[in-house]
This record gives sequence, structure tokens and C-alpha cells, in this order.
Amino acid sequence: MNHHKNKPEGTPPLRLLAWEVTRRCNLACLHCRAAAGAGPYPDELTTG
Repeated sequence: MNHHKNKPEGTPPLRLLAWEVTRRCNLACLHCRAAAGAGPYPDELTTG
């Protein structure tokens, strides 16, 4: 049974999915590619 009818033939399976829900991070790792900072994205949702 093929559940991926819209998937082109020969497309490799998904191996990694990164879901960045916020950019807040105080770690400042040198290897990080993210534009992390102390503040939120413009129009970022809040919990309060």
C-alpha cells in the first residue's frame, strides 16, 4: 500500500526535521548555525 501518492519516485526518506519555535537561547555555542539571541522573533507568540 502506497501512503505517499504525491511523493516523486526516487525521493529519499526524510532523515531530519528541525522545528525552531523560538530563537531564544542563552548558550551562544560557536558551532550553532541559528541566529539565536536574547530576544524573540518579531511577532513571536508568547505564553503569557
